[in-house]
Order: sequence, then structure tokens, then C-alpha cells
Amino acid sequence: MPTNAEQTITQAKAARRYGVSEKTVRKWRRAGLIRGSRIGPRLVLVHVEDIERLLASASAPAQARAA
Repeated sequence: MPTNAEQTITQAKAARRYGVSEKTVRKWRRAGLIRGSRIGPRLVLVHVEDIERLLASASAPAQARAA
């Protein structure tokens, strides 16, 4: 379970916030790229820090090429 210091949001909110589909967020979680916690039968919370780290690492090569 996440601690108070770790921000979590629903998969749907994560998809809207970061401009990806909910399916993409589910794939990232299932692949172990981001952490998630199931809350009940349908609700899954994902860690904002994990998504931001994943997106930053994905954009790093593009930034290196532009320099």
C-alpha cells in the first residue's frame, strides 16, 4: 500500500494527465514499468513518480540527439 508521501492516481486519471490511453497505462503496469495497487475489484492506483520517471527516460534519448 502506498504511503502518504507517495502520490497515486487512478489509471484513467494517469492516462488523461500524461496523454496516453488507459490501455497503455495498464500495459506499463503489467510489464512492471510502473507500480500499481488494486483497490477493490475494479480500481487500480498507479504511482505518479513511476510514470514521470518512465516518461523522462523515454524522452532522454531524443533530448540527447537534439543537442
